[in-house]
Amino acid sequence: MMETKELLTSFLKNCEERGLSPETRRTYWTFLRHFVDEHPELPTDTEPIEAFLKKRKETPAHRGDVFKKLQAFYSYLVQAGILDKSPVPPKGPMGRPRKFKPVAAGSSRPGNPFPALADEKVVQGGTIVLPSRSKSTSISTETAVSWFETSRRNIGLREATFDVYRGVFTPFARIYPELPLEPEPIEAFLSTIKGEYETKHRYFRTLRALYHFLEERKGIPYPMRSIHLPAPREKVRDKLTLEQMKRLFELDMDMHTRAILLLISDIGLRSGAICKLEAEDIRPGYVKLHEKTGDVEIPIRQETEELLRMLSPSGLVFRTTRGPMNKMHLHRIIKALLEQIGVTKGHLGPHMLRHSMASQYMELGGDLMSLSQILGHTKVSTTQIYARMAKEGLKKRHDQASPARQVVNNGSLWYCRCNSCGQHFAIPPGSMATSQCSFCNQVGGWYVVRTITSKEVAELKGADSAPGVVHKLSTGGAA
Repeated sequence: MMETKELLTSFLKNCEERGLSPETRRTYWTFLRHFVDEHPELPTDTEPIEAFLKKRKETPAHRGDVFKKLQAFYSYLVQAGILDKSPVPPKGPMGRPRKFKPVAAGSSRPGNPFPALADEKVVQGGTIVLPSRSKSTSISTETAVSWFETSRRNIGLREATFDVYRGVFTPFARIYPELPLEPEPIEAFLSTIKGEYETKHRYFRTLRALYHFLEERKGIPYPMRSIHLPAPREKVRDKLTLEQMKRLFELDMDMHTRAILLLISDIGLRSGAICKLEAEDIRPGYVKLHEKTGDVEIPIRQETEELLRMLSPSGLVFRTTRGPMNKMHLHRIIKALLEQIGVTKGHLGPHMLRHSMASQYMELGGDLMSLSQILGHTKVSTTQIYARMAKEGLKKRHDQASPARQVVNNGSLWYCRCNSCGQHFAIPPGSMATSQCSFCNQVGGWYVVRTITSKEVAELKGADSAPGVVHKLSTGGAA
């Protein structure tokens, strides 16, 4: 007989070789460790696997995940030639319990029909009465989401917010039809999310909002308190240089496309706002935007305003031959333009131009507070990433304010020794890599001893101190 643990270890190594993430491999082990404990020797018949699935005490959705992990495990064993066929039943987990309505016994909340039942579990016609301290529930995830979205609609959130909600809640409800109240299944779900840190954090924030609402309104336990995401990693955002942005405007394009480029380069407008921009929103010197926090007016340059007014007297400013422009169409236009100027790496699209506008705004002397208002950020901390991206502007300000500029670069010279012949020279700072020794002709092989003294300055009085020029010094000075 074959040992299940040994085969599972081999399966996890195979997962690692196929490039699966540590989180995914950890999820496999989390779901299958009970199978290893119950069956030290690998079962090759369907009956013990069906019995194992029936005995699982998790929710039906959780047992469905165990079934899928078993399927993957046995499929690997078949592909590796260890088994001839998989014994896992093909039609899904067996013995799924019928649905029931939750009633918390002994609960102090109004509406409890069984206040006297504090520690019993009674099944009556499909209704289960849970102990007051139980962390089990049969509230469907769909119902909980419906409660949450109804409340959010009542406070007037935008439809775009509900698009984000649907992107998170749809896969969550598919995996967990019944709402999980323990942190482990929620962590397992978050570990399956692919993409960058921002994507995972969006899922986390949305689920946190859902459970916070359920705790406040329905008294449902809040499992998100013990779930923590790793700290975000700093990343370099893709952006264009000022020269690349100039080349972009030199391309041949229609007036609509040029207006789009001008809008993004001027105020970093998001693609969704561009597609929804109406002629009535264009004011003298400003453009009115409908943000989630309310309507705001953002200043625009005169040439941007004139070009926008020429496009449409009323209604949507940007349209295609088939109707209103959508974000996908806009993305294709910008991507094609970026490829024409030789930009092929990174996330090509309108958001790259938005990042470019923000970073160049800071490079050219703009301040963080005004940039935050122009970009429509509710928090200045969101805008700080562009302050870090503005490396050229930071370099210029650093060169101007650095004390080293006054100590070393303000007319000083380095007292250097040639590594090859040992002769001493005075070299302007910043020129050592290109300076050539006049004795041995070695380039760049210098050892910096110190800055030259006042006496040596007098010795060099009247000498040419242009970059790249080296001056012979007597070796009698302090070294």
